[in-house]
Amino acid sequence: MSFLGQFHNLNLRLKFIIIISLLIITSGALVSYYLISQHAKAAEQALVGKGTDLLKILAANCEYGTFIENEAILDELIGATAQAEDIVYIVVQNNEKRVLADQVKNGITIPPEAPHDHNTAFVSAVKIDAPDGNGYFYELCAPVVTTRTIVSRETLGNVGQSEHHTVTETIGQVRMGLSMSETIKSARRDMQAAIIIILLVITVTIMLTFGFVKIIIKPVEYLAGATEQIARGDLSLEISIDRRDEIGQLATAFASMVHSLKESRKEIEEYNRTLEEKIIDRTHELEDAQSQLIQSEKMAAVGQLSAGVAHELNNPLGGILGYAQYTLEKMNAKDLENLNPKDYNSFKKYLRDIEDQARRCKAIVQNLLKFSRSSSKIDLAEVNVNEALIETISLIEHQLMMAKIELTTDLQEDMPIILGNASMLQQVFTNMIINAIHAMEQGGQLIVTSRYSPQLGEFDGAVEISFADSGCGIPQEIVNNIFEPFFTTKAIGKGTGLGLSISYGIIKEHGGEIKVDSVPDCGTTFTIILPLEKNQADTDKVNNDSKKIKTQG
Repeated sequence: MSFLGQFHNLNLRLKFIIIISLLIITSGALVSYYLISQHAKAAEQALVGKGTDLLKILAANCEYGTFIENEAILDELIGATAQAEDIVYIVVQNNEKRVLADQVKNGITIPPEAPHDHNTAFVSAVKIDAPDGNGYFYELCAPVVTTRTIVSRETLGNVGQSEHHTVTETIGQVRMGLSMSETIKSARRDMQAAIIIILLVITVTIMLTFGFVKIIIKPVEYLAGATEQIARGDLSLEISIDRRDEIGQLATAFASMVHSLKESRKEIEEYNRTLEEKIIDRTHELEDAQSQLIQSEKMAAVGQLSAGVAHELNNPLGGILGYAQYTLEKMNAKDLENLNPKDYNSFKKYLRDIEDQARRCKAIVQNLLKFSRSSSKIDLAEVNVNEALIETISLIEHQLMMAKIELTTDLQEDMPIILGNASMLQQVFTNMIINAIHAMEQGGQLIVTSRYSPQLGEFDGAVEISFADSGCGIPQEIVNNIFEPFFTTKAIGKGTGLGLSISYGIIKEHGGEIKVDSVPDCGTTFTIILPLEKNQADTDKVNNDSKKIKTQG
């Protein structure tokens, strides 16, 4: 198995720890290398600058000794300067490059020719490898200049009218060798100290990251396990997450879902035990049962969606952790007074990214909470069909991806507002998409379309929503039975047969209708037609259809 395959099989906590640790180690190493190299470079430049200043003074003092080529005077001048620890040699030469005086230590072999232009008026510095191959040193060279005053012969003796001018000329040069050995040793000591500090910081940061990831991931893992347990039909689970954030709200919704399912199961069991005694009140009880089944079907859909939602939360949470840790690393690397505008702009960018990811988490959880709310009756309000579709798709998008289904949306802009119940319509949309997933076990394509028709059939104006899949299709002999309660073509344990029946009832309660167009082995298209306004005739028709469905049940 490849490395990527092995990494993919790791649990979420280890993935977070590995990725964040690699980021911390890499960033720490890069920052340390940069700081240490800059420190060594700055120390080297400082040493060269110090030597340059010293050489300028020495060259100025050597003017007289070089002019008269007096070795004693020059030895006295350069002798004191050569005592400095970093200076390995000083050589004074005339214009013919003859050595007038020199001071050499540590057995350094002086290059016979200065690697400089001795005619330049400035101090030059050249980096030279040490003859023994151990490091390098800098040779600095400064010209020794003298100034002469030239008096015109014609005005010689006439002080008031004498004409003269000065001439500056180079009479020699002073060469100085600066050893970098101490600077290199200091840089190595700094590097060792920096490595130790970085390792300590990385260790502490990884430990803190492990604890923080554990705090974030643990409730998500707990909810994912709870979802699997509920999906298996085990309702004995007690949700025990005591938090006040969005995850706590999701846990509360889970607990409400489990409680609702428990109550529904108890009522159904009680109903079965006392069916003969309650036969007279069957109409009223069937109405209650239908309401409970609608909510139970919604809660089952929530259970299927929750694992995907938990997965979707992990991505923005990983971004939040990464940016937070990277920003902390940057701040630890510099004191606050040393931060430059570029650093502040970077921190602002990281904080904006963290805010965006947090808002994304909040939107995902709020959509799931909105979907999971119970509706015992249809409360009509203004509904934007496109927004309801987008919120539904955001909850079920992970299941589509895992099922290798390509989703295409074609939503008409400027759709009119309809009168309906957004939560119930989302339940219908979710059921349509889940049925499409089940119909495409090997993957496929799902096209969701919304259109406005000013006049469509018996409706003065309506919104049309279609779900077209490329699945196995529905045999023509059973197309007319798919909306009957408890009718299903799925294997035992795969479905209850209530999804389409409940969806049919919800759409009828909205005064609309559902159309089916299916071709075996080619695909199925469900089209939902919703009128802009629900009239009284629709209401009467809904009541008759609902009674018909209950009688069939």
